[in-house]
Amino acid sequence: MWKGICLKDPELRSLAGDIPGILLRDRAPLTVRKYQDSFQRWHTWAESKDLCSLPATGQEIALYVAFLLRTARTMSTIHSAVYAIAWAHKKAGKKSPTEHTLVKQMIEASRRIVGLKPVNRKQPLEAKHVKAIIVKFGDGNLGQLQIATLITLGFSAFLRWDDLSKLERQDIAMENDHMKIFLVKRKNDQYREGSWILVARSGKISCPVKLLEKFL
Repeated sequence: MWKGICLKDPELRSLAGDIPGILLRDRAPLTVRKYQDSFQRWHTWAESKDLCSLPATGQEIALYVAFLLRTARTMSTIHSAVYAIAWAHKKAGKKSPTEHTLVKQMIEASRRIVGLKPVNRKQPLEAKHVKAIIVKFGDGNLGQLQIATLITLGFSAFLRWDDLSKLERQDIAMENDHMKIFLVKRKNDQYREGSWILVARSGKISCPVKLLEKFL
């Protein structure tokens, strides 16, 4: 960026040195890190093919998109690469090759191609799976009992791992026919006030209250 510009004044040279760091702060740190990682993957691939990663041409980016399409399962893979390459060229003061007509057509085609690929969806956890876990681990050592308890509690009370991982002993109150669990915050708790949820005793082998009492 500063080639051909002679900065004799020490303060100007110092200010010029500040600019790269300032330019990286136009996005959130996590976003910048993602862009850097995605661009590094492009740079590594381009270098292995004797291509110039920056500045790059539209034809070179189209080739990279074709390469990504061989393994991409979602459009996020393509978008991450294209956005990162455009971002890096902008920071370097170069015209983005992602604006090339060929690249835009490749992206449009990618949406159809990726959309046609079969998605390997995870099967939902069912009651029979929970019972099988309890049978296997419910009478085991403390670690095995913990696994059975967490899975059963999460399944019965519709709790996410983020909820379960933050539970402490003082957040749990046992009653005759149920237990109360205080959640400090949940995903839908906009005001971070916390909330109590109730879990009934079922008397069955899969009763989360019985398992938690045993664990505690």
